[in-house]
Amino acid sequence: MFIWQYIDLPENEVIKIQNEFRLQLPNNDLFFQSVNIGITEFCSMPLESAILIQVAPKAGIHHTGIHTDINPSELALNIPLENCDDSITSFWETFKPLEIRETPNKLFYNYYDPNHCRKIAEFKLTKPVIFNSVIAHNVSNPTDKWRRAISLRFKTAPWHLISEA
Repeated sequence: MFIWQYIDLPENEVIKIQNEFRLQLPNNDLFFQSVNIGITEFCSMPLESAILIQVAPKAGIHHTGIHTDINPSELALNIPLENCDDSITSFWETFKPLEIRETPNKLFYNYYDPNHCRKIAEFKLTKPVIFNSVIAHNVSNPTDKWRRAISLRFKTAPWHLISEA
């Protein structure tokens, strides 16, 4: 079962999308939200959506909650934007049924009780990473600054980006 992997992307493409996001940063504290950056593809792959993930300072496991995304493509490509080096994305094995919850901006996700989960993997978003968003996961941010990341979702899951190493 694929969980996550760092990937090498063309630096000019990464910088371009980071700059587009910085121009469109919303003035709110919503964790997960679409951002209209005016592009329809990234690295020649058609985009379904471009998401901003914001995690508050000192946010732990209960802030973002262990969840799975509800989206058409099971793979997400995350790119660091601001203060990502020390944040941790953890992946979990779950032992109890999920509960569907709604974010303040009316998006739905599958929530899991942390008391019924066991950590199976983690990464720090120090460079672009592709991961399986249907595996339960969450983000913690131990720093004093907001952590902001780009999460790209594609019309077709980009399995070709994953190496067999």
